[in-house]
Amino acid sequence: MDDKHLPAHYSSNEELRAVSERHVIKSMGDEPLALARASGVHVPGADGREYLDAISGEWVVNLG
Repeated sequence: MDDKHLPAHYSSNEELRAVSERHVIKSMGDEPLALARASGVHVPGADGREYLDAISGEWVVNLG
């Protein structure tokens, strides 16, 4: 496997957003944050703030 197939690392959330704007199709509207990890319903963002996941249940219902 060469480097083009490895995950990219970005120095800031803004840099990741800029790349996302150029390469990702937005099928569900604006996605304003990048997630660092998840533990239950608590989702820390790459910006250091903690969010409450209140939407993942919709994916379970829709995708089974």
